[in-house]
Amino acid sequence: GSVVSKNGQVPREVQRRIRAAFEDADTSGTGVLSVSEASALLSSMQVVPERELEKIMKDMDINGNGTISVEEFCTYLFDGSKAESVRVSL
Repeated sequence: GSVVSKNGQVPREVQRRIRAAFEDADTSGTGVLSVSEASALLSSMQVVPERELEKIMKDMDINGNGTISVEEFCTYLFDGSKAESVRVSL
């Protein structure tokens, strides 16, 4: 099922879990994920085959600065459709 509710919002519990996972993965404490931190997070979730991680990291890094912000992470997770509501609530 979708994590987006019928009213088009991402439930607060899902938002909280995403934020917690993101913060746990941010081992450097910078507020953004390096490619290696994001890769480790996705690997630990076992949702992405190892061979696809490099492409996903490039896709996730929307502004091309070599790091993944929580907004970029959510945009990737929700295909951009609900990223704004997640960004405001996180």
